[in-house]
Amino acid sequence: MRRAGPFSLAVALLTLTLAMPALAGGWAVTTLDSLPDRFVAGETYELGYTIRQHGVTPVNVDKTQVRISEDGGKRLSFDGIRDGGTGHYIAKVSFPKAGAWTWEVTQEPFAPHALGPITAVAPSFAAGQASAPPVPAQQPRSEPLIVLGIALALAGAIALFGTRIVAYARPARA
Repeated sequence: MRRAGPFSLAVALLTLTLAMPALAGGWAVTTLDSLPDRFVAGETYELGYTIRQHGVTPVNVDKTQVRISEDGGKRLSFDGIRDGGTGHYIAKVSFPKAGAWTWEVTQEPFAPHALGPITAVAPSFAAGQASAPPVPAQQPRSEPLIVLGIALALAGAIALFGTRIVAYARPARA
């Protein structure tokens, strides 16, 4: 029975160590100021955006870029330059050719924020034909991390106190 104490303590410490980062909320999102109706290949767009820690509080970051990736693998990066209030940046972005792209904003030290798929149209389409509108950014979901933290804490509590609960539940021997 004495050997269960150190093991239970180790499990509890491991559980707390793993659960705390999940509950700490070390994440950020990027919100774009506005988007043009369409992106035309070859044109440069000045995109303003704000990085918000926990999705709320504007925060300055070490380095930020808007990164675009073509479905074929070509990847380009455009540096964000601090502009205006806390956490606000501007990047000059250009899609070199028409087609489907994905894009994200890096926000070091936080994980990159994916902005989803985007289509750049050829200059001939820009004059009169409609293109698909830009896709709004999706917010990361924190619920799975909270559920994981609670599950780990519960597992640690069971490991720590489980043997004691079983001992109290048994009828006394005569």
